[in-house]
Amino acid sequence: HVQASSAELLSIIDGLQLAILDAGGKSVAPAQVEIAKLLDAIAANTKARLSEKQLSLVVDVPAKIGSFAADEARVRQVLENLVANAALHSPRGETIGLSVERRQSALLFHVSDRGPGIPKDVQERLFQNLETLPIDSTHRGAGLGLSLVRSAMKLQGGDVMIDSEPNRGTVVTCVFPLTPPDTKNAPTNPT
Repeated sequence: HVQASSAELLSIIDGLQLAILDAGGKSVAPAQVEIAKLLDAIAANTKARLSEKQLSLVVDVPAKIGSFAADEARVRQVLENLVANAALHSPRGETIGLSVERRQSALLFHVSDRGPGIPKDVQERLFQNLETLPIDSTHRGAGLGLSLVRSAMKLQGGDVMIDSEPNRGTVVTCVFPLTPPDTKNAPTNPT
């Protein structure tokens, strides 16, 4: 009963956060985010949820990955949401991956699982508000998690992509630009 009530409250909170993001009520507050510390914090914050299904989280952070300018609370929210989602769809005892790579103009965070996978025709619908799709028979949430992820990513000038096929698992990639959105979109030749 406590778990069901907690899940319902989290769903309500997700809905409120999504409404705020969609209404433009929150802005990005970029600061330098230490990537290794961020991923350590995410691992610590999701440990209890993962232990419920005897899941392990493997974090892959290249040496000297450094930092980047972003809203740390939003980045953490996005990645924790994706790890929690991977946990929901992973078989007991499996491994979830959380990794990061630096490219010339962006940081890519990957969350991978070995769950049932997602058919191509379903993937885009996962980002729609209140869309719950029967990917597996063990979970049916409120349909707000991935909508929140996409809204938070757009707010930071980034994007989110899914690579998945049935029976192959899923990799969700979040692309954070290395140039914060407020400076990236500034006009170069004002008229």
